[in-house]
Amino acid sequence: MILNKCRLCNSKKLFKFLDLGFHPPSDQFKKKIELNNPTVYYPLQVFSCNSCGFKQLNYVVDPKILYQQNYPYESSLTNKVTKHFLEFAQFTIREYKLNKNDLVVDIGSNTGALLSAFKKNKLKIMGIDPAPNMCKIAIKRGIPTINDFFNKYSVKKVLSKYGKAKVITGTNVFAHVHDLGLFIKNIKSLLHKKEGIFVIEVPHFLHLIKNLEYDTIYHEHLSYISVVPLVSFLKKFNLEIIDIQQKNIHGGSIRIFISGIGNYKVKKSVTKICQMENRAKLNSK
Repeated sequence: MILNKCRLCNSKKLFKFLDLGFHPPSDQFKKKIELNNPTVYYPLQVFSCNSCGFKQLNYVVDPKILYQQNYPYESSLTNKVTKHFLEFAQFTIREYKLNKNDLVVDIGSNTGALLSAFKKNKLKIMGIDPAPNMCKIAIKRGIPTINDFFNKYSVKKVLSKYGKAKVITGTNVFAHVHDLGLFIKNIKSLLHKKEGIFVIEVPHFLHLIKNLEYDTIYHEHLSYISVVPLVSFLKKFNLEIIDIQQKNIHGGSIRIFISGIGNYKVKKSVTKICQMENRAKLNSK
């Protein structure tokens, strides 16, 4: 599917600033017996929105092809990621005073590495992930997981069993989503209205530009995140960014804490990152 308008602001004023030609999906590793089978190549072009500055691929590969054909990435394989997720969980529990009655839902939960850290602290947990092979590993590890994409059906399953979530997390997920408007609507359906926190962790586009991290551009990564365009987008849904943390994982990432407007005090870190992006002219042509 070819995108002809911005994922955030719906503007049709898009310009192509990088064309990497045609590529097969990066995470499809073939077995020896499959080497003579045809390989499908898809366009890999990055566009920027002239209206809001959001960076995005214009071609969308069917997510069933990307995530439901023996998806290979396991988040729990490295000690660095395990420690990173433990810090993530401990900070969130401490900062937002979570207790054993609170529900944490992880979107794109993979093998349950992040949820394991919340589980150690006695919280209620639920994972949602489209990859059948990863869900099997997570369930075997004692992490309850719904094998599905994050949509109204998986949201309904969580609500019927547990009710609203105090925290919803998505690490390296937000940038993978094509219909971000629908995604946020589903978040709001599941998230506790007054106290709920939605946390996304994504590679920061500033690092991609500064360090020439072109290897992070591939078909799973539909969007390349900067904060300034997100602020206006979230406001349309009565949401705001309340805190941002910079992390050195995945080539330089940002952890963004989001809640309903007025629910929590907005920290200085949000203004700091926006000013940093503006100084770098990150969202300008």
